[in-house]
Amino acid sequence: MLNIQITEHAGLIPKHSRTYREIISLVKSCSNDLSMFIYNKKSDLFDYLSEREKIRADLLLDSVGAVDENRKNLILAVLPETGEFLGFAICSPNLVQSDSTSITMIAVKESFRKKGVFREIVKYIQSKFSHVSLTCKPELVSLYEKIGFNASGVFQTHICMNHGNESGPGKLISVDDEYVMRHPSVMKEYKKLVEKIGKIRVDSCIAKWQKDFSMAESEARNFYAGHAKKPT
Repeated sequence: MLNIQITEHAGLIPKHSRTYREIISLVKSCSNDLSMFIYNKKSDLFDYLSEREKIRADLLLDSVGAVDENRKNLILAVLPETGEFLGFAICSPNLVQSDSTSITMIAVKESFRKKGVFREIVKYIQSKFSHVSLTCKPELVSLYEKIGFNASGVFQTHICMNHGNESGPGKLISVDDEYVMRHPSVMKEYKKLVEKIGKIRVDSCIAKWQKDFSMAESEARNFYAGHAKKPT
């Protein structure tokens, strides 16, 4: 059994710090697992879309330790013997219900998956909040159900999952996708892609990507409709 230490990071995270670099590196390596969008590592769009996910993570990390309504909580998993980084989660506290939070991003290093790291991170968050929400791809629903979550709806290509009781409507602050798309480093990655494979091929790839996204949205709705009919 892997010995896992879960801690909550306090304060701001300098961009030159080891923690920041390790989180960003992990996000870029598994961006297709984290994103609402549908793509894989063989896609011509991988670097471009990974940069978008990296910027999203960067913006979330900027709010860790903040004292305003944008504040985020950062949960880290490490090996206590060596301090080796295993994974992380970023949570967005509910602005109305103080004992409720949303897991905005969660990831575990590939070499430490299926070793209890993910479960320990989520268990820690569940111990701190009476209500936890998140969204995940349909194929991950059964994983979350094993640790007490219930499917409650659909958001784009993902299934909405909830653990515990939400006492009332809340307000969550998320990252503006339009801002991410216009970010200079994302635009730079797009220009590099056009220079590499040409505008016509880029447009073709984006058209396919958009079609795949629409299909995934439909599949998520169908999955939830079928899942909701299953006996409890």
